[in-house]
Amino acid sequence: MVRDKYYAQMYKSKPEKHKTKWTPVTKEEIEAFLGILILMGIVALPCLKMYWSQDVLIGQQHIKSIIPRTQFLQILQYFHLADSAAAPREEGYDKLYRVREFLNIVSVNIEREYNLSRDISIDETMVPHKERLAYKQYIKSKPTKWGIKVRVLSEARSGYIYKFQVYLGK
Repeated sequence: MVRDKYYAQMYKSKPEKHKTKWTPVTKEEIEAFLGILILMGIVALPCLKMYWSQDVLIGQQHIKSIIPRTQFLQILQYFHLADSAAAPREEGYDKLYRVREFLNIVSVNIEREYNLSRDISIDETMVPHKERLAYKQYIKSKPTKWGIKVRVLSEARSGYIYKFQVYLGK
């Protein structure tokens, strides 16, 4: 699996930095991991570790019951969707090659599972991102000024995104 390969590559390059023994994960654990990431987008807390807090007002019991914090953080550290060794080097390659297959799966599932209403909207949105990225945009007029620009077809009432296209620049 790609995630196992990525850990092996990272361990081989800097074994002193990757001391925690990697435990291979199952398909169900990856599905739970992705579900928790979606939930974290809905229930936003200031710090990742707060979701596993012992404080009943802060900690998220349902997340704690699904996966231990250390396992979640390990999956997060080594979660990789593409093999780095097979990275394209030629000019004009798909800049989203690392996540393209995953985005296609998400897109197909959205279209299959959701019935769009008549009231739709075509818009662009910014996904916040401040790290180095070839297609990162700066738009002064947006509330989120730095990020990844995405064109979306969404339902006007709910805001549910039905189709999306990541803007990669000229």
